Amino acid sequence: MCCNYRPISCLNVGAKVLETVSKIQITKYFEDNKLFSSSQHGFRAKRSTNSALIDAHTKWTNAMDEGKIAGVLSFDLSSAFDCVSADLLCNKLKIYGFDNISIGWVRSYLSDRSQFVCIGNDISEVLIIKVGSPQGSVISPVLFIILLSDIDLWSEHSTISGFADDNSATVIEDTFKNMISKLESDACHILSFMASNSLVANEGKTTFMVFSNKRRENPDTPLSLKVGNSNIIEVREQKLLGIIFSSDLKWNRHISSLIEKVHHRLHILKNLSRLLPRAVLTIVAECLIMSNIRYCLPLFGRSRQNDLEPIPSEQSKLQVIQNHMLRTIYALKIKDKTNMTKLRTQKDVMSINQITCQAIIMEFRKALQFDTLPHTMEMINVERRSNINTRSSSQGQIRPLKCRLSTTSNSFPAIAVRLWNKLPEDLRKSPTSDAIFKRSLAKWIKNSDIP
Repeated sequence: MCCNYRPISCLNVGAKVLETVSKIQITKYFEDNKLFSSSQHGFRAKRSTNSALIDAHTKWTNAMDEGKIAGVLSFDLSSAFDCVSADLLCNKLKIYGFDNISIGWVRSYLSDRSQFVCIGNDISEVLIIKVGSPQGSVISPVLFIILLSDIDLWSEHSTISGFADDNSATVIEDTFKNMISKLESDACHILSFMASNSLVANEGKTTFMVFSNKRRENPDTPLSLKVGNSNIIEVREQKLLGIIFSSDLKWNRHISSLIEKVHHRLHILKNLSRLLPRAVLTIVAECLIMSNIRYCLPLFGRSRQNDLEPIPSEQSKLQVIQNHMLRTIYALKIKDKTNMTKLRTQKDVMSINQITCQAIIMEFRKALQFDTLPHTMEMINVERRSNINTRSSSQGQIRPLKCRLSTTSNSFPAIAVRLWNKLPEDLRKSPTSDAIFKRSLAKWIKNSDIP
């Protein structure tokens, strides 16, 4: 039996420095010439799982708002880095305009590598690695997304959303029949792309979801489609990049899962509070609890701009978690009936709502400056911006979105535009770095009427 241990390569400092220099040059060339796929969010500056999921979610909510059907196929790649072919990659680099010296360097980097297994004093035979890019390398992720950079050209009907080897194809149609037909057609094209690039797509792990408000003939019977040799049955819920999506595009299931996870960590924090000083405990709380809450918060977080707006139940549950965390840090009990708003003000801690507002604005600013959300910004710029030069447009404000459904009005682009327009003009037009803008934004949020 052959086993794949997928080792993490132990590279020396000199090699990592050389890789980093090469990675910077290659990435700059691809970004400057717009050679990366616009749908690829992995291992690219200013992009993240946040931007990948927000852009995909915007397509789905907008389709539902327009009364259409969004069908989504999520593909699973097996051992992605292990399948990178030096010959195929170098052929692509030649097409992209790399000279022979650069191509030779990449080929040399990927060739003649070896591996062995050592357990105690026993050492296995040395095997030559003929295919693959080393795990743990600085440059391997960039080489992999270069291999995927032309995937959009293989899709005829769908739009692709990708983060490294996690890729989803979305088809938006008026009828279920047309949606399934076009998804099946593009699935064949995408599988052909994978096979042509020596990548292994696991058909059995491919998932299929449908987002729609349209009435079905048999609502209790899940839809299905053919992908390769597999029959893929529709699922009503799945996890993408750590976020749980439901077919109704509501966040109840994800919030419940998040709260369950964080509750366990609150218990750990409470035990640590007996051993650690407060300053250290604050850092631990940020790592254990707040980091989980902050992850993709611009996607599922709902914000309030003032006290008159109702408190969303999901946000209220997360605020309770933060309150428990603060009580643990400052050795307070519920029976003390401490005013948590005053406590946060005293300790210079933002509420969950304020953190959500800050995260949404920061993500939206990146999209405006660096086009990190191409589908989202296309919808805002093309459909929602006014062609008339008004006072608000000259001040950097954006025309609010017209939404038919509550799901859409509470989605990222709708909330982001409302918050962006609420900012002072000097903050909207600030040319400062992200770090300086983030500090200025936090100061404004704390001094504004955002609760």
